[in-house]
Amino acid sequence: PLHVGPIVSSTDAVWDRWRVTEAGPLRWTMRCEGAVGACEAAMDVRLYRGERRVEFAVEVDWDGRGGFLAAHLPFPGEGELAGDMPFCVEDKPIADEPYVGIERTRDGAFIARSFVDWAGKKRSIAYISHDGDRWFVFDSERNELAHILINSVDEPYAQWEESVNATMRGVGRHCFTFSIAPHDSNWRQAGLWQLSEHLRTPVLETLATPGGDLPAAGGLIEVSPPGVALSACYRRGERTLIRVFDTVGAGGEAQITLPFEVGEAELVDLNAEPLDGADVNAERNTVSLRLKPWQIATVAVLRAKE
Repeated sequence: PLHVGPIVSSTDAVWDRWRVTEAGPLRWTMRCEGAVGACEAAMDVRLYRGERRVEFAVEVDWDGRGGFLAAHLPFPGEGELAGDMPFCVEDKPIADEPYVGIERTRDGAFIARSFVDWAGKKRSIAYISHDGDRWFVFDSERNELAHILINSVDEPYAQWEESVNATMRGVGRHCFTFSIAPHDSNWRQAGLWQLSEHLRTPVLETLATPGGDLPAAGGLIEVSPPGVALSACYRRGERTLIRVFDTVGAGGEAQITLPFEVGEAELVDLNAEPLDGADVNAERNTVSLRLKPWQIATVAVLRAKE
């Protein structure tokens, strides 16, 4: 991201071969093959039944040329940009932001953790990165979003860069997955935080061994309402520390449901020290607390004695 020389030319991907590789009841996939300049590339375009999004899985054999590879999303009119950051979502008024620090080293550049939402007057659309980096560029003249997937340096620009590892050229095969999700509301009502977390944290599958006394279905922890997210859950001594936060800036009561009966529960700071005046209620296997907008809260839970 520090290397932001002038853009002297651009090349679009050319897809000259495509075929349907899946046509099942739950997923449909089209495989596109072609190149970006001299770099071989392929892309799987996927549709999922019951999901209002289009998924793109891109593979490119990058040759280390100077410059960057980006996924582009044109917007159909005027709108407002927003992007998620760690523990919050912020507006992105690109035209009004000054060039300060690393984030704004290129015209229109900004940072977003996993998704960027464009909200128009009648329709909205979100770009969700499943596994890419956090750098985006908004081109106001073309009304287009670019997500930088590869940023490679093929020659040193200053003294210290002469000793930088050659991997900065990015030579080799790269894979990126992202989704485009149209919606009719704002990012809160569309549940973009929950959707992006779902896409970036896929379900891990495993085969169960026969026997045992566990029920056929169950969960280790449940957090509600949908606007509250689980950030961490770990043991320290006899206590279980659970960190939650408000993802939509609404505040309100949050509930944490556990697979055991709670004996004691209290709010603590990031060092697991008790906070004075913090109100937490525990009843059976549920802990409830009231969150302020965007608040991050850590609850220390002690299991009830049998």
